[in-house]
Amino acid sequence: KPIVILTDNINTQLLMGKRSCKNSTRWLDMRWFFVKDAIFREKINLLRVDTMHNVADGFTKALDKEAHDRFVHMLGL
Repeated sequence: KPIVILTDNINTQLLMGKRSCKNSTRWLDMRWFFVKDAIFREKINLLRVDTMHNVADGFTKALDKEAHDRFVHMLGL
């Protein structure tokens, strides 16, 4: 079974979903594309998660009370 990676970043999905690179990403070193290669080898499955359901946001963003309560609930606390 492939490893599932969830993302709410549309640009990441677009970048990882194409075999070619755009001019804006050509500066990236190819070694950073190991995930992209793993996706095309079906070792990783990149899926979209809505920002409202992204538990990682609680670790990376300042949250208002409502979002913090939702974050705590998603953690199961």
